[in-house]
Amino acid sequence: MAYGDLSFSAEQIGEFLGGAKASMFKKLEKVTAPTFNDACAHGAVPSPMVPVAILFNRLRDAETEEERVAIRRELTAELEMRNTIAQTMKQIVNSSVETAEQANRVLTAKAVPRNFECAEPVVNAFSERCYNVGQVDYAFRQIYALVNLCEEGVSVDTIIGAIGSSCKFHPQQRVD
Repeated sequence: MAYGDLSFSAEQIGEFLGGAKASMFKKLEKVTAPTFNDACAHGAVPSPMVPVAILFNRLRDAETEEERVAIRRELTAELEMRNTIAQTMKQIVNSSVETAEQANRVLTAKAVPRNFECAEPVVNAFSERCYNVGQVDYAFRQIYALVNLCEEGVSVDTIIGAIGSSCKFHPQQRVD
């Protein structure tokens, strides 16, 4: 079954591009991905940065100094929370591995979970003792490092021990 106007289905694509098709393709080759600042100007923001971009936009559009002060406080709190989560994860990783090279690999590699017997209790421990990954999106985005620790062969007990020593605050005081 086919829909729409099929009268041009056998025609060459070049007929639709016109005579200067080669120059058009050269122009396309020069197109680069926008930077974060360019993306913000056009509304496209990487999903992890959406909360920050929203606060930046609110700050830009604030009409009173009181609004700006309140939004700056929110923005500072968001950025500090992200920094704290990232530093906590680095501390967990560094406490769980033996070398700086392995720590770097764990913190930068794309997580491909296969060892679910390790990953599940480790992620649950992180969520219970550090940051609730169901409520804190940035914490959720950091659990790849825990999965990578499991994939590196680090034991569940070692990782959970590092979580316990790195997340010393009481669960009710965690960032939710």
